[in-house]
Amino acid sequence: MPQNEQEVIEDVGRLHRDLLERNSVAKKLEDYYRGRHPLAWVHRKARAEYVALVSQAVSNFPQLVVDSLNDRLTVTGFRVGDGADTALWDEWQRNQLDMRAPMVQQQALVTGWSYVSVWDGKVRPESMYEVFTESDPGDLLNVRRGLKAWLNKFDKKWYARYFADGNYVMLEAPAESGMDLKAESKDD
Repeated sequence: MPQNEQEVIEDVGRLHRDLLERNSVAKKLEDYYRGRHPLAWVHRKARAEYVALVSQAVSNFPQLVVDSLNDRLTVTGFRVGDGADTALWDEWQRNQLDMRAPMVQQQALVTGWSYVSVWDGKVRPESMYEVFTESDPGDLLNVRRGLKAWLNKFDKKWYARYFADGNYVMLEAPAESGMDLKAESKDD
């Protein structure tokens, strides 16, 4: 964990830059999923005719592949040993994950990244465009640092949750200041 506010701000800035860099890759992948991929090279004299022809023969295979796989990824219960784990299933239902899981799965299938957060006992899907994590290289399931950063257009402020080594910090700043954030430390 960074030791002082300046180190936290620097680490948040670095994670935010990594988030934006990753998002540019994810945006291209999502464009392919949505059928907005670049056309093959065509000589400029034939371009108008080619575009007209392609627009009539659109087959969005990336979306077809992702959606057909996602439709088959349905959780119908949990089993521990020989029996059903009804307590875990009740928690799954309480958090409405039967409705939310397909969104998380789709994002992972399209971009390769997907996040859920657990705050105050509630499981929430997160937009991978707002979240970035760094894992321990020796144990990829051990998240060492994380950032969720978003711009609230209604109050015109940046907000961020920064997690490192079991602690988190809430940050906020006016939108026009970019990432010039002020920190308030919280222990997890």
